[in-house]
Amino acid sequence: MMNEGILITLKGTERASNQDFATWHIGQRNEIWMIADGATGAKDSGLFVSTFCEEIIQNLASVSDKILPAVVFDSIETIHSSIRKKFVCSKGSFLLFIVDRETKEQHCFFLGDCRIGTLTEGNIKWSVLPHNMVVAKQITDEHKICTLPERNILFRKLSGRRLERPEYLQLRLDLSLPVILATDGFWSLLPVNLPEEISHSSFHSHLEMKKNRADDLTVLLRVRKGNQ
Repeated sequence: MMNEGILITLKGTERASNQDFATWHIGQRNEIWMIADGATGAKDSGLFVSTFCEEIIQNLASVSDKILPAVVFDSIETIHSSIRKKFVCSKGSFLLFIVDRETKEQHCFFLGDCRIGTLTEGNIKWSVLPHNMVVAKQITDEHKICTLPERNILFRKLSGRRLERPEYLQLRLDLSLPVILATDGFWSLLPVNLPEEISHSSFHSHLEMKKNRADDLTVLLRVRKGNQ
């Protein structure tokens, strides 16, 4: 069965422009899903992360066979090198999720505080921890990760000046469930209490009503075709 994406992105009430970005590609062999968050205080960060993501997707979408982690790391390094001079002062976060539709292998690469998980009856089970200072202190309580002020300080990030090697995980998500990729503007809103109906309109209406939505907010859902 084919899958499709549902994307909701909202500008934060205290932001001049939306610096989040998300995109995806569903090919015959591979699915490629990507989300990113440009740093508010760093020059051209929204354009930096969108350019980075678009070029990564374009590069990996041309691979018709199995996508190996080494191929992804090479692609990330090559594309970062090609755009870094234009974005030397830019910073952000990203998460890249790849599903091999033949072997069912799942690859996740990330830097910063974008997250991925699965959705069941309006509840999210996150599968990665953000690279923020709360986690650096070995605090894994979800409420503290979302609410402590140190969550806004990242110990790893995507930087135009110098590329850190992204963290890599081989995930085993239940792909029969909706998979959710999100920026911190979304996952830091507690409680989430998402609608059980999975559609663009239900999610958009629900998130627009959220108070204290100062930061940009982006959610990308991988769902079975026909859910939208």
